[in-house]
Amino acid sequence: MTAPTVALTGQIVTVGVDTHSDIHVGVALDQLGRRLGTTTISTTPAGYRELEIWARQLGQNDAFGIGQYI
Repeated sequence: MTAPTVALTGQIVTVGVDTHSDIHVGVALDQLGRRLGTTTISTTPAGYRELEIWARQLGQNDAFGIGQYI
């Protein structure tokens, strides 16, 4: 499920992703650290495309951080 988000012109976006075996949870922050939205995607090629499209709709993507615990 994706939380509602609103893109602002010129907004710099950083996305963090918490990985799990069947789903990944992403959160997007603006350049001031304010939460822009969250999304949950499946761990499939279609899910990864969905994450990329979601992030691009929020503004200029500056960085993605993906966490993985071993």
